[in-house]
Amino acid sequence: MSKVVALITMSVDGYITGSNDGPGCGPGVGGERLHNWVFGGTWHYDSAERGQMLPDDQAWFDTASATMGAVIGGRGTYEAADHWGDQNPWQVPFFIVTHRPEEEPSGHG
Repeated sequence: MSKVVALITMSVDGYITGSNDGPGCGPGVGGERLHNWVFGGTWHYDSAERGQMLPDDQAWFDTASATMGAVIGGRGTYEAADHWGDQNPWQVPFFIVTHRPEEEPSGHG
């Protein structure tokens, strides 16, 4: 039997982004701080510089994602991340759930 695992950074009060998230500001205003653990400290969405996970965080992430067979994302996240530059950021198939497939960006299919 397969299992589904949710792997996402969320604040204690249930948020996964800051305010005004969207294209050009994927994590929202101030939302980067939710993901500091992934990048080993403070980072900014508009900067190419990224840190590295701390060893304990990296070990946890590697274990949690080791058996991942596919990733499912939402259309809002896909658009907010500007389609990840038309490159799949994962090493496995990546599916975007949407009720608007007719608006798929060119070059995808």
